[in-house]
Amino acid sequence: MRLFSTGCRRHRASICLLAAGALEDQPRTATENHLAACATCQNYYASVKLASSPLAKWEETFSRIEVDEALQARWTKDFSAKVTAVHSPGFTVVFSLLDWGHAMFWPCRRVWAGFAAVWLTILAVDLSSRESAQTLAQNSRPSTEMVRAYLEQEGLLVEWTGRNQTPVVEPPKPLLPPPRSEQRPQMIRS
Repeated sequence: MRLFSTGCRRHRASICLLAAGALEDQPRTATENHLAACATCQNYYASVKLASSPLAKWEETFSRIEVDEALQARWTKDFSAKVTAVHSPGFTVVFSLLDWGHAMFWPCRRVWAGFAAVWLTILAVDLSSRESAQTLAQNSRPSTEMVRAYLEQEGLLVEWTGRNQTPVVEPPKPLLPPPRSEQRPQMIRS
C-alpha cells in the first residue's frame, strides 16, 4: 500500500509546513479539513510534528549554551593552523589547477572524451600510414639486376627500331662502399 494516495500527495508539503507552524491562513484551512478526514495523513502529521517540535524551539534550547574563553581560543588556534597548512603556496597552485580543470572539463566530459578518442584515432591512422609508406618505399626500389635488365631491354629496343635518340644510361652504382681490398690508400699530407 502506498503511503500517500493521489489526493494526499498534494497535501504533503502543506502538512509539513503546518506541523512546523509556518503555513499561511488560506491553505491552512484546506489542510486541516483534509487532516480531519484522512487517518494516514493524521499519522504523518503526528510523526512530522514530533520531529519538528525540538527544531522549532532551538533558540530557547541553545541560548543557554555559552562557550568559555579557553575553548574559544583553542578553536581559533586549531582553525588558523588548519587554514595556514592548506594555504601553502604549493597547495594553492595545485588546488587552483584542480578547480580550473574541474570547472573546464567536468561539465563537458563526454565532449572532451570524444575529442580525445578522435585525436587518438587520427594519430593511430597517421602512424600506421607512415609505417606502410616507409615499407612501400623500401620495397619499391628496384634492384640493380632489374635496372640492368631494363637497360639491356631498352638497348635491344633501340636497335630493333633503329632509333638512337635515347642515350644509354649507365646502371646505378650500388650504395655500399667498395671492399677495403679495392680501396686506394689515402696519403696523409703534412
